[in-house]
Amino acid sequence: MALEVLRTYPTGGREGHMVRLSSDGSRAYVTSRGAEGTLSVIYLEEDIEPTVIETGPGAEGLTVTADGAEVWVLNRQETTISVIDAQSLKVVEEVSSHTFAGRAEALEGGQVAVVNGMGGQTVGGYLRLYDAESRAVSHDLLIPGNQSGTGGYGLLVHGKVVFLTTRSGGSILVYDLEDEDPGTPFALATGHEGPDGMAWTPLRLNVFEN
Repeated sequence: MALEVLRTYPTGGREGHMVRLSSDGSRAYVTSRGAEGTLSVIYLEEDIEPTVIETGPGAEGLTVTADGAEVWVLNRQETTISVIDAQSLKVVEEVSSHTFAGRAEALEGGQVAVVNGMGGQTVGGYLRLYDAESRAVSHDLLIPGNQSGTGGYGLLVHGKVVFLTTRSGGSILVYDLEDEDPGTPFALATGHEGPDGMAWTPLRLNVFEN
């Protein structure tokens, strides 16, 4: 079956990098990681120009909270996260992050997972968990092996489980946040060449069984 482009949308004159959908699917949120980092709000069901919101330098990773009320944008050239209200489209708070924070995922139960790494310097990689409502840090977990520098990480969540790829280490780590010691992940796979992005499929069963 041949694929075809159904429609294209302007991004507000910005270089689009990462994208997330709103909880109702009516909007797309697109970050631009230039020197003047922004978030473009694209209206998928309306023929209007996007709203462009200034966040911070190097805006890259983003996530929509589980209730759809906020968009969190990671400004990786700063140590900040811009929290944007999805109704007013205003930055309502700036939250501190580790250096080079680049990926974020919202979890059920009102948490946001953020991972940092990569960049021109050697920095320790952490999986940091925030409470989305209070902005407080609930866990700050050093990633085993300290895969830093030019490596970086990919991030995926499913329920209370966090999957994390280490590009330099070539592995996929799994964190069970309901475990008594969530800071000790197990390796789902090793020996990969620069693993990065991931997606969840429900079709493969019993993947964690020994």
